[in-house]
Amino acid sequence: MRRTALRLLVTAGIGLIGCRDTPPPAAGDSASAARPAAPAPPVATPAARGDTVPLSIVAIVAGTSYQAEGKGACESAADGSIYGTPAALWRASFTALDNAALRHLNLTLWQPKSGGTPLVTLSLQIDARTHEIATVTGGKIAGKATGKIEHEGESATLTIDGTTGDGTRLKIAVACARVSAVVPEGG
Repeated sequence: MRRTALRLLVTAGIGLIGCRDTPPPAAGDSASAARPAAPAPPVATPAARGDTVPLSIVAIVAGTSYQAEGKGACESAADGSIYGTPAALWRASFTALDNAALRHLNLTLWQPKSGGTPLVTLSLQIDARTHEIATVTGGKIAGKATGKIEHEGESATLTIDGTTGDGTRLKIAVACARVSAVVPEGG
């Protein structure tokens, strides 16, 4: 699975060598209007609480590469909403069971139904340091990022390229073997 995550990271445009910053198009820019919306989440059976799936993570933090493999949660919902904006939800979470450097990841991408770049919320713990990005309008903004959602069948890859509020550069790819439907709170 590690080889798959690395290949997905490279094919998703995040390559480990020769990375360059490319700012996202400004709102209303013809490039942002022409960008197709991410495909709708796959049809999935509802996840049971605690449902875990194999996933693989490659994270480049301030130029240093970290990798993790194991079980985590990967979920999606086609018809969500964030601060009143209709959007598809994609999220992945992982907590290491050992003393690995990459200890915790919680990544959510909101793909607005109107199109454009997905909105990102990220909490990533490397050793004792937590890195956070939040680009959802209506909430507290921290840093900036672009996100990408790719899925085929039941699997999906979530990628982000961004900078935290304190200026730390991050590139992350999470390859999920299977994506489950989000279970609404309360059942």
